[in-house]
Amino acid sequence: MFSSENIIVKNNVTLITLRDVPSDPCVVSSIFESVAENGINVDMISRTAPHGSCTEISFTVDDKDFARVLTIANGFQKLYQGISSLVSSENVKITVSDESMRTESGIACAIFKAAAKADAEIKIVTTSETEVSLLIDQYNEDSLIRQILSGVK
Repeated sequence: MFSSENIIVKNNVTLITLRDVPSDPCVVSSIFESVAENGINVDMISRTAPHGSCTEISFTVDDKDFARVLTIANGFQKLYQGISSLVSSENVKITVSDESMRTESGIACAIFKAAAKADAEIKIVTTSETEVSLLIDQYNEDSLIRQILSGVK
């Protein structure tokens, strides 16, 4: 189904999840503004649907930016008392890219089945019309890539 040309791997990725963030767009934008002002590049972003007046925001950065992002998160925790944070470093982002995703069904299913067979916990997922990106623990990288390349059905 896929070849190694369809797979892009990025190592040393930190996942930050901010819980109970006020779902006010001004608060959400101020978080990313602080990150940008500190010269930190954000890669994957996921936001949950609001639950009451709050939401969860998860995003990834390079492991080298771990300490600076943690400082920013702590600042927002002080500013908005309800916010809590979870941080996970030493992850790998595996992106499967193929133009056939525009028209073929079942490709995401095959990727999730590959993750299940590799026993890889998926921490965050982002997609586009032609890509599916999964963030997993680095130690599952080889196993997941093997399963994706084997064309799990």
